Amino acid sequence: VTHVGMILNVNGEPYLYESDVPQVRRLSLKDYLAYVINYNADRSSDEKIKVYLIQPQIPYSGDQVESMKAFLDSKLGTRYSIRGFLHKE
Repeated sequence: VTHVGMILNVNGEPYLYESDVPQVRRLSLKDYLAYVINYNADRSSDEKIKVYLIQPQIPYSGDQVESMKAFLDSKLGTRYSIRGFLHKE
């Protein structure tokens, strides 16, 4: 696994929250999956992006979901770069 996002419903529609260079963003799950299909179109099977949707074993409460959504919304547009996590020893 090289990338993780979180899917939450916004006005009844599933949206993916993710950190992707250059910033934290939210896009509809439909648009994200269309991007993956397009990206994979001309790639060999070992180069294709694989998407796994994993649900929590114990469902979150409504309050927990609202708290996560508020936190994620507060991070939209925040600068993101992997360089901030890399360092030379």
